[in-house]
Amino acid sequence: MRNLILITLCIMFVACESNQTPEEKLAEARIDAKIIDRYVHLNESFKRNKEDIDSTYFDVKYPILKLENYNSDSVINAQVFHDLKESIAGKGQSTIQKQMKDFVSDYKRFIKRHEDYKHNWTSQFRVDVSTYIPPLVVFKREMIMYTGGAHPNYGYAYQNFDADTGKEIKLEDIFVENYEHILEKIGETAFKQEHKIVGSLLDANFTFPRNKFYVPEEFTLLHKSIMFMYPLYAVAPYSKGSIHFEIPYTELKSIIKPNSIIQKITRK
Repeated sequence: MRNLILITLCIMFVACESNQTPEEKLAEARIDAKIIDRYVHLNESFKRNKEDIDSTYFDVKYPILKLENYNSDSVINAQVFHDLKESIAGKGQSTIQKQMKDFVSDYKRFIKRHEDYKHNWTSQFRVDVSTYIPPLVVFKREMIMYTGGAHPNYGYAYQNFDADTGKEIKLEDIFVENYEHILEKIGETAFKQEHKIVGSLLDANFTFPRNKFYVPEEFTLLHKSIMFMYPLYAVAPYSKGSIHFEIPYTELKSIIKPNSIIQKITRK
């Protein structure tokens, strides 16, 4: 079960740790705390001894959105929960609560077989609104998990929503048909500028397949730019931290759809 969760997370999340964090990138975004009605908090924990300060735990926290000027909050809430549940429990009939209990049970079985093992296991999922520029609502999903080893697994992912429709925003919703080649060309220039690459990607220790740049699927919309992020280990070792790059909307004018969410938020 533990390995299944880790495989799922490696697919769905992007690794982090860098000199410039996504939080710094998102600092310009306007977030209104009043759009959060409440948070749901779930926790399952276990202490080996009553006097222990630390414990093994599985902790989940996510918001319930309440938008005063839109009717899409229930649809958005349902999608956010669905994706959170899928990232934790998979696509089957299992639940978040079952995965939490199984995580703690697996730890109990493990320490029975390895009595000298002194570490706790931890799994923490957090979802929050990272950007609110009406009608754009962006959720950030974070995960940190430790089940032994040199370091914990840490990652994050974003979900971009249009509150006018309640739909999650995909790249094809904001760019015209056959945008890929132009986006790739602009993206490679932006990537090299961000990471100060003069020569080839391989010479800069980036391991793109066949040394060919590609734009990742993971992205988040900001007020003046779009930021793309690569999954853990996709193009660089863990030690390089978060691998992302940013493209100003002004450089993408030729491929942005008329009346897209980008045009809506940049008018503000």
